Amino acid sequence: MMKKMTLMLLVFLALPMVAFASDCCAGNTTKVDSMEQHVGMKMDSMQMAGNEVMLGQQEIHGVTAMAHLKDVRQAMSEAGMTTTHHFMVMLHDQATDANLDQGSVAVKVTLPTGQQLPAIKLMGMQGHFGADVTLATPGEYTFTVGSMLVDGQKRVFTFKTVLPE
Repeated sequence: MMKKMTLMLLVFLALPMVAFASDCCAGNTTKVDSMEQHVGMKMDSMQMAGNEVMLGQQEIHGVTAMAHLKDVRQAMSEAGMTTTHHFMVMLHDQATDANLDQGSVAVKVTLPTGQQLPAIKLMGMQGHFGADVTLATPGEYTFTVGSMLVDGQKRVFTFKTVLPE
């Protein structure tokens, strides 16, 4: 039991390091600090490199939200966990051209059956908010992201994707 708990703790602590490591690539001297490159691109459920899908982007009251879904099923199953995906949303302040990771953000997931799961609090980390979720069945999922950032405004963003069989 102690070994399993230790392994789970190590996996949990390693996840933010994956995001940190992806910030820098060998031979790449350019760092993207804003979402300017993505403006005007069609991004609804756009397949990204590897096992990550971009769910899209929306702008509400000067904040742009860009959501991603990463399949972590293999790594989690090796650790004895049932989590299938990591949901992340980057919130970008258009006025200051800065990514936001302070405030309260949560996601409600609507399953293909229409059932809405309880809100999952997203943790702010390295310019985005994220949490692990279990999306066990194929079909259309809706992610409703509610936020209360440091400016005190409530914003609700909605993203959808279809998971194949």
